[in-house]
Amino acid sequence: MFIQVIQGRTSDPEALHRRLDVWERDLRPGAIGYLGSAGGCTADGSFIMAVRFTDRDAAMRNGARKEQGEWWSATEKCLDGPASFHDTEDVHVMAHGKLEDAHFVQVMEGHVTDRVRAEALEREADPVLAEARPDLLGSVTAYYDEDNYADFAY
Repeated sequence: MFIQVIQGRTSDPEALHRRLDVWERDLRPGAIGYLGSAGGCTADGSFIMAVRFTDRDAAMRNGARKEQGEWWSATEKCLDGPASFHDTEDVHVMAHGKLEDAHFVQVMEGHVTDRVRAEALEREADPVLAEARPDLLGSVTAYYDEDNYADFAY
């Protein structure tokens, strides 16, 4: 799996959400290798998205589509400055249900100093969370830039 984490700021979250609706309606049907996405805006205008693809090649081919470039050019106008993009195949998925059935996604960002210990804790937590939190359909953790991560809990 390949994930692109996109972050930035907007002073018009409604306009950004309208652009995401356009993508969902008009571009998603032709998206190459697209598996799903999650994210949104906070009250202060910060936004984060995780876009999942089968692999890096599919994501790059999708990004090269003419309509994708046109959509992004229009969407950038909703942003207060450039967005940052973190591309990674270093992904951990925990699934107890279908992620696309989620009605709420919590995003947590951080830094990991002991990756081996972090992965061990994830493995230990998985069965505990499956039993204790039936509302938690799963999570996707994207590791990037040495020690950073973004975790999307569905």
